[in-house]
Amino acid sequence: SEGFESGKLQVDSAVNFVGREWGFDFDPSNAHEGNASLRSPIIDAGQSSTMKLEASASSEGSLISFWYRTSVFMPIDKFTFKINGKQWIGVSTQQDGWKKFTTVLSPGQSILEWSYVSSPTSIAQQFDHPGEGRVWIDDILIVPKA
Repeated sequence: SEGFESGKLQVDSAVNFVGREWGFDFDPSNAHEGNASLRSPIIDAGQSSTMKLEASASSEGSLISFWYRTSVFMPIDKFTFKINGKQWIGVSTQQDGWKKFTTVLSPGQSILEWSYVSSPTSIAQQFDHPGEGRVWIDDILIVPKA
């Protein structure tokens, strides 16, 4: 379970970042539960930031769940979540409140990717503040299927 309350990633060795690193947000109003969450960085037009987590599922598979909240800059920024390269979430509109995502991971290793992406400069120049949206992730839980 990863609620980010400690101010460090509990699964540190299995996490890496592509682009700017996601950071901790210790504002309780930006947490699903508790006092902390993980937040995407501000990025420039045409950039992206991805948090990758290598997860192991049991021989029967495992359940993964997490909560997310988005404040993307419409219509040019996007939040995506992928498992082994397959997109499961793609949000490019404003959302109210926290949303829960749950699915089953196949047995063995999986690569989980949370990304915040801003459109290329040629598109973003038409808008005032590309890349200034945010995505918050909280309460990641991976447990063996019962």
